[in-house]
Amino acid sequence: MPSLFSRSRTTSTPGKQSSGSAPIATTQSAYDEFGRVSGSRSPLPVASKKDGGKEKKKGQDSKSRARTLSSPKQDHDVSDLVAQIPDGSFLPLNLDRPRDESGEEKTLEHDYGYLSYERHVILGLDDVARLVDVVAIELGTRCLTTPFIFSTLALDISSSAIKRLIRAFLDTCANPSSGEAEHRWREEARFAGPHELGMCIRWGLARVVRVVGGQAVRGLISWEHYVQFRDSEAALNYPPTHFATFLPPLPPVLRTILWTLLSLLIRFTAYSASSGHTPPTLSPLFGPLLFGLGPACLSFHHTYIHYLRAVSAMEHIMLAFVRWQDAPKAPGVRSDINTSITFGSATTLGVPTRLKDWIRGYPSMLTSFHIKEKQDKPQARRGARTMRVVSVRRNVRMYSPDLVKTAASWASAPRFGQDGSRGLVGSKEWERIAPSALKLPPRYSEGYKKRMDMPPNFHPYTAPTIGTSSATSSTSSASASNDVKDKPGLGIREGEDRFRNLTELKWGEFEAMGFGSLEG
Repeated sequence: MPSLFSRSRTTSTPGKQSSGSAPIATTQSAYDEFGRVSGSRSPLPVASKKDGGKEKKKGQDSKSRARTLSSPKQDHDVSDLVAQIPDGSFLPLNLDRPRDESGEEKTLEHDYGYLSYERHVILGLDDVARLVDVVAIELGTRCLTTPFIFSTLALDISSSAIKRLIRAFLDTCANPSSGEAEHRWREEARFAGPHELGMCIRWGLARVVRVVGGQAVRGLISWEHYVQFRDSEAALNYPPTHFATFLPPLPPVLRTILWTLLSLLIRFTAYSASSGHTPPTLSPLFGPLLFGLGPACLSFHHTYIHYLRAVSAMEHIMLAFVRWQDAPKAPGVRSDINTSITFGSATTLGVPTRLKDWIRGYPSMLTSFHIKEKQDKPQARRGARTMRVVSVRRNVRMYSPDLVKTAASWASAPRFGQDGSRGLVGSKEWERIAPSALKLPPRYSEGYKKRMDMPPNFHPYTAPTIGTSSATSSTSSASASNDVKDKPGLGIREGEDRFRNLTELKWGEFEAMGFGSLEG
């Protein structure tokens, strides 16, 4: 917790809490023999006000009519779609924005992080395969030596460039037959920066939704499939080519995605001296994207368990893939992914020396190898950097739509009749964040704001305390003109206040809009 906040001697004005997020809109369609739902790329039909009036006149008969796959529900509830497709299937492409009861689009607020842009979008496996192929070629051609290419803490990462690249790809999804949209997407990928490409491929993997146990979850690979691979490998005493059994049971498109992605990641590992990426650093970035973090309703502790096992499984898969590449080529054995790819290494020397160092002593470096019982909770990797987390609970009448902004208000002054020493405001953990002797409001640290892609003037919301309510009344008129700028979360993410002159403003507009703004 101390790493999330830092102290500053600036004043803060309590801001207005944001409204709740809108539900995700989905589409409904039939599924094919591979377990994927082959849906239409056209937007969902939305009933207009005129059609709504006709439906009201139909009376009780229209209400009792059974809904099928060809007649989706008007509110586009994701639970209806999940209930109509088989377990283990992937949801089809859906670009529709969530709508309210009147049919108007809802605006999604408080997008935190680089992967939350257009979070209502659901990509099918075919669309993710197209994105991974294009971005992997660009990354493998000119970005292998870029330091920490997938990290959110990179100094030269641009949020506007990431959004522009994603919008160019979504145009190809909305217009699959448009050659101009495809050309524009490939041109954007060609001239995009390394960090923007890295975030784009992670964004695409995060947009896949799979049905597990009647619930929509993220992730491309089921945990049961990995457990079967892990246990069979241990039962066979860890043969070098056992990774060959991991891909064939998966759908063909998913096999292609994993092959391209794993090949790219081990190339970054081979250039780890300049890229800084190794299996322990890449597994936290891609493990949750491939294996998911469980249903969205889980608590933090259960989500953290899913995170630990996803990271451990990702590192295991990467190292097993390297061993498979390093094994001698088996003549006559062909891969199911591509007819021109054979199992094992194509040369007698195997993989590069830097990759051989990572698989030396396999499987002693695996976290699952040191767990005595399968029922034990997963642990962090030996030597991994950990952080102390304090769990705080609070009984509320309704959930807060934005805890990132309002969680600091839990440490406000206690109400009448409540014991302040037993709450968060009287704890030693909160004393480290906002010492009572300094009387300074809490502030997010620069590293945390960088990870969450927050504007510089974004500050946590703190409720007004009893002691400061009367003291600030005399100065309210003098500071009325600055209230809008000081309110937390009200600053524009890409606002004009961050530019020092007109030249920087014009370059900032060009960076956000690109060459498309010159067409008019």
